[in-house]
Amino acid sequence: MSFSFPDASAESGSARRLSDDDEAGESVRRHEFNFYKARQAATGRELAQSVTEVSKGLVFVKKGLADVVAARENFEERLLQQLADLETSLRAETTSREE
Repeated sequence: MSFSFPDASAESGSARRLSDDDEAGESVRRHEFNFYKARQAATGRELAQSVTEVSKGLVFVKKGLADVVAARENFEERLLQQLADLETSLRAETTSREE
């Protein structure tokens, strides 16, 4: 009965394969992480661009609302003046009819 020791070179080869597998796995993880970072950065830029567009839109809406408020106030002032003129005319008419 003969007994043989395991071949040391075979163990070295399998250790080398494990090391290569670890390096390959690390490389894949690094690439995945870099991809994730790039995707997050792109998403951040897209969100920043969207916020900028919304801000510009809000400025436009604010200006439009200010114009509407000014027009409404102008209309209200003219309407009140016309009502005052009408009231004065009616009072003058009723006064002249009473005499």
